[in-house]
Amino acid sequence: MNEPATPTLEGPKRDADATAWLKTAAQALARAPAEDGIVFVDADLKPLLVNVRAADILGVARADSFETLFNDVALDAARVVKAAIAAQMESAHDLQSAAGPIRISVRPIADAGAGAPAAQINIRAGAAAFATLRAGEDHLRHVLDAVSVMALVLDDRGALLSANRAVLAAADLQPSDVLGASLPETYWWSWSEEAQERLRAAIDAARAGAAPAAYREKLRVGESRLLTVVMQLSPLRDSNGAVRNIVVSATDVSDLVDMQERQALLAGELTHRVKNILAIVKALVSRAARRAASKEALAEALEGRITAMAGAISQLSRGQWTGSDLKTLLQEQLSHLGADRITLAGPDLNISPKAAMAVALIAFEMGSNAAKHGALSAPDGRVDLRWAVENGRFVLHWRERGGPPVADKRETGFGSTLISTLAQGDLSAELDMNFAPGGLEAELRAPIASLRREEAAPAFTLAETERERLAARLRGARAMIVDDSPLVALDLGGMLEAEGATAIGPYTEVKHARAALQQHPCDLAIIDLDWDEAEALAIAELAAAQGAALIFATGGHAVRARERHENAAILAKPYTELDFIGALRAALLTDEA
Repeated sequence: MNEPATPTLEGPKRDADATAWLKTAAQALARAPAEDGIVFVDADLKPLLVNVRAADILGVARADSFETLFNDVALDAARVVKAAIAAQMESAHDLQSAAGPIRISVRPIADAGAGAPAAQINIRAGAAAFATLRAGEDHLRHVLDAVSVMALVLDDRGALLSANRAVLAAADLQPSDVLGASLPETYWWSWSEEAQERLRAAIDAARAGAAPAAYREKLRVGESRLLTVVMQLSPLRDSNGAVRNIVVSATDVSDLVDMQERQALLAGELTHRVKNILAIVKALVSRAARRAASKEALAEALEGRITAMAGAISQLSRGQWTGSDLKTLLQEQLSHLGADRITLAGPDLNISPKAAMAVALIAFEMGSNAAKHGALSAPDGRVDLRWAVENGRFVLHWRERGGPPVADKRETGFGSTLISTLAQGDLSAELDMNFAPGGLEAELRAPIASLRREEAAPAFTLAETERERLAARLRGARAMIVDDSPLVALDLGGMLEAEGATAIGPYTEVKHARAALQQHPCDLAIIDLDWDEAEALAIAELAAAQGAALIFATGGHAVRARERHENAAILAKPYTELDFIGALRAALLTDEA
């Protein structure tokens, strides 16, 4: 039974006030578990009531003061109790006394008068106390393991105390691999010294009690795989307000970031294509305006050509600008002239957006000429249009029959000039026009690679001797990587190391790349132009001055880079490993040719 130990009451006589709180104390004793010790103290921490179990747990015979009651843990216990009374909030704390481990739970009593209890202290000893603690910890661990957010708990020095299932499973780690280590030194942050520095700064801020602030980071979860996460570090304080732990949460936003990067790439590509289209329109308007005799003639010259471009753009948009089927493109450009009078025959062929625009305008010009002056201007006239791929070359035959007699030679007009310019400039093609008496015959010959999509172009290969020379140049070479995409940079580093080079970096900030170059020259620099071209070129100047070969990676044009570094190789995004080896060959073996 929870009998009170001496002193039962220290302070006021047994008046009405004392009777009231003694009744409350008796009810608390009756409700308390048998293993709990109960102590009531006033605002000065003077014990007013101590039951036998409390004295037994604390291993004392006297309870005339707080110090004699709590003995060797009196200072820590007093701090906990005073803080709870001041804040009027319940709190619990684990202590290691000479008698063994104990847990004290403090419940403040509001409006305590003079000599009346200010707090009730429940004391639980040994295995029972820590069983409760373990049960609470197990419950918390189960909760953390059930959530998808990656969660870690640090001590006040930044050492890892706990990690939930999500963050361990992401990198296929066991608790023993990371627990006890300083968090910046763990596997997740081992990919980048800069990431480690950012984490140390965030831990220092949390230790200082700073409000939680989220920031984006990359975590290593495999040899060549990074996750993009949003991290937040939150300080946990004890009852005295001191930071005792730091909770780190990390939410995987890799899919969102990938989508944003794809959108940015598509936006860049769209901008580039729109500029190209506007440039073509501007050229059409300028050339037509110089030849047109009136506004009506200018409008007529432009209307059909712009309509032809619009048709090509519509078809490319339906294919998400990945390319266009040649036969479908030609049908769209020529069917309004009489589909039953035009024969289209040839193999299925997907051509690039640039080639599609050129072919659309060439087909429009040829068809318009046939309708005005050639075979389609006569009731029985026909056009036979056939194409083939022979020995890596695209060949297209245009043949008109059944039209009016054709003069030996016609005046070269804007349409003829446009056909010739597009064929040579955009398709790298040769064009023969034969104005035979029976009808116009034309043949266009171009390398198939100039029409097909990039991935359909003939594969690049290295001769055995070139591969040996490239391996010799890379073996032991120091290759610096400057790229604002850590995942891309990590992939580049892996490909370099596979070829025997030492990857330096990756550097995602120019100042760090500059400092590294000043300390240790490199043999090769691979620099992303798209994040900040001016800074990228400044790094290239420094690397080139040290004799380093240069590779510029870009998703757009590299005009300024080519102007400043004519021997540099250009690596067009997105690229394959084969493309990268080709860029290495261009950068490292050109001077040996």
